[in-house]
Amino acid sequence: MWGNIAIAFLLAFIVSFVATPYTIKIANKIGAVDVPKDKRRMHTKAMPKKLTLHQEKIKWVFRL
Repeated sequence: MWGNIAIAFLLAFIVSFVATPYTIKIANKIGAVDVPKDKRRMHTKAMPKKLTLHQEKIKWVFRL
């Protein structure tokens, strides 16, 4: 039983570790990041935007 749980956690870790760089590239490509434009912003580097599922679908449809 513990072996199955360990395999599941290990597989989830590997998949997320491998998928993260691709997810970052896709987010930058479709414009799903908020780049700070002035000094009054709290963050100094690009941060992911909080997009709704509907907005994501629209962006993917019009990307084609």
